[in-house]
Amino acid sequence: VWMLTGLWHGASLNYLIWGLYYGLILLIEKLLLGKYLEKLPNALRHIYTIFIFLLGWTIFRLENIDHLLVAFKALFGFNGFGNLNLLIDIQAFQVQYIFYFILGIILCMPIKININKKIKDLLFIILFIYTITVMVTGSYNPFIYFRF
Repeated sequence: VWMLTGLWHGASLNYLIWGLYYGLILLIEKLLLGKYLEKLPNALRHIYTIFIFLLGWTIFRLENIDHLLVAFKALFGFNGFGNLNLLIDIQAFQVQYIFYFILGIILCMPIKININKKIKDLLFIILFIYTITVMVTGSYNPFIYFRF
């Protein structure tokens, strides 16, 4: 099913690998890791989920398998951390987005914040408007399914 989900996204090898990756992750969690993951504190479980999710999106994003291998080698330190030019060229890894990565990780954590509901709603509206503004003023990025 997950392999077919990958093929549904496109007839490219990276989508097939993406689907198989998530199928394999689910099998490993179900058969081996599930009982251990349940015992971890919520914060570590969230970090694990974000890590697995980001690896999956790296597979989804990089259509060239050679680029994918270079990216994973760089992410995990194989062959050193010297040549990160490919990762720097990818928009998501540019320095200007590091703040947003850190903010996103913090906001994804199960942190209890005691803020008035109206202030919280206003904050979400401001963040939503800011996000839309950044997307609209950014470079042209067509909807992914227009390519198929």
